[in-house]
Amino acid sequence: MRKMTQLVGTFKNGENKTHRWSFGEWRSDQSPRVIQQELERLTELAILDEAGIEIFKTVVAAAFVQTTETVIFGLESEPREEDTEDELQQTIEELLPKEAKGQKLTLTEQIDLLFAHQPSGSRLKGFRFEALEDFQIEESDGQLQVILRRSPNVLL
Repeated sequence: MRKMTQLVGTFKNGENKTHRWSFGEWRSDQSPRVIQQELERLTELAILDEAGIEIFKTVVAAAFVQTTETVIFGLESEPREEDTEDELQQTIEELLPKEAKGQKLTLTEQIDLLFAHQPSGSRLKGFRFEALEDFQIEESDGQLQVILRRSPNVLL
């Protein structure tokens, strides 16, 4: 049995559409107040997708999501197909430099690294928002959710 805890932040983009970001492989020794402050720092970064839409316009919410995985048979290390791409969540690691991936950093360290790697006002080449029309998921405010997707042949 494997237990995992992720921090999931919900944001509005520059078009006021909702999207979620997962902060995995992070040290959870930060208080809720610090976590809120750090997520709000992302709104100061003003990074844009390739179409010029601001990615982190406002913070809506954050939650710890705990998952328990119990293997019934087979090897625990075998990747499951649904783990390869979560259609509703993106991970902050997608925006960090390659050398940071897999490191266990605090939320502050991750956001500091993002600030160092992506200057304010940067446009992320190969990233663009897409509506999740396939899922027909709507938030309580009636806004269709979106996901920031990377073109498969574009590297950071």
